[in-house]
Amino acid sequence: MSDEVDREGQKRVYRLLSFMAWCDDELADQEREVLDRYREDFGLSELDAATLETQGREVEGMELGDSDAEAILLIDGLIDVAVADGKLVLEEQARLHRPQLVDRMVRRISERDVPLKIERWEDPPV
Repeated sequence: MSDEVDREGQKRVYRLLSFMAWCDDELADQEREVLDRYREDFGLSELDAATLETQGREVEGMELGDSDAEAILLIDGLIDVAVADGKLVLEEQARLHRPQLVDRMVRRISERDVPLKIERWEDPPV
């Protein structure tokens, strides 16, 4: 799938994966493994990846291209990062809760049959 997304799209996806991975201001070993796997798949240098991760930690909004392939790659990556430790915490849910992604995300999680413990989210964070 990543070969269907151009270089700039791959960078946008990696930046947003970093946004998810760093949501609690720390990076679990499992999340690092996921980011490293995507970095290698995208052919990013360690310097480029570090720059994108720094940018991703500071992202306020979703920036995504118009390509369906890019959206699917992002959704799969977000699922990989979010479930790396086997649970979907509230901070991750808040970052995933984007109207343009929610329906697609639910379908992909179901299709992939991902075992996941989801924390109960009563009210979205303000």
